[in-house]
Amino acid sequence: MRQFNTPQENIKVTFEANTDRMLKHALEWSIDLSKPGELDRKIKELQWLMVILYGVAGYHEGKGLQADFYNMHLVTSCLFLGPNLYELSKRSQEIFLRAYLANSLTNYLMFSRPPLDITTFWKETAAAEFIVPAGFSSSTGTDAGYTGPAQLDAKVLAATEGNANPWATHVQSAIVAKDDHYAKLIRALLHLAERFGDRPAGYLVTMAPNCGWEGLEQIDGSLFLRVAGLTAEAVNDAQIFSINKPYTGLELT
Repeated sequence: MRQFNTPQENIKVTFEANTDRMLKHALEWSIDLSKPGELDRKIKELQWLMVILYGVAGYHEGKGLQADFYNMHLVTSCLFLGPNLYELSKRSQEIFLRAYLANSLTNYLMFSRPPLDITTFWKETAAAEFIVPAGFSSSTGTDAGYTGPAQLDAKVLAATEGNANPWATHVQSAIVAKDDHYAKLIRALLHLAERFGDRPAGYLVTMAPNCGWEGLEQIDGSLFLRVAGLTAEAVNDAQIFSINKPYTGLELT
């Protein structure tokens, strides 16, 4: 098994070993920027995908989240797709979108292509302690603007000491975090929750009907809050992300 000195080297070698497959996936992605609103739809698809690749693929049954330092950048980077794309020509926008998807899939492959067990993830992260881990507290009160599913869950309200907005707790923890990457990730997840936190189960099936992922119909807008809670639990003590995964040259089969 070949080892690499840097993730940059491994991304290069992994992509070169799987160029045809990566490009095939990227080119088969349906993009028609002549349609009104298509660019925003494609950005939205990528944003959901990046959170799934970090949070769902990084979750290990009974063990919690492998809060990987490199995969968390998939989430933080997707915030800037819009600002980087809106000023480009349509042709350049399409090239950018496909290149971003290919690079993100290469990053996912580089870390051993962990399985997307959506059903297990959704079942095991439903409890309040996965939304706001023990040891976190909030004193900022409620936020009437929060309309996500957790607002109506008595278990979540109990875990957050009656605070109707669990995000306030995560934001407070991010402000004092030792690692700026933690704050950046919470910022990204909060922004995505503000945009998509009210989406019902089945929304992603409607958005990507040809995806074919088992369990996709279970995901709703609480995904971002669940991933924030799992990340908080994983890095609560040291506020440091994991970088222990091996860099190995892998071929996609």
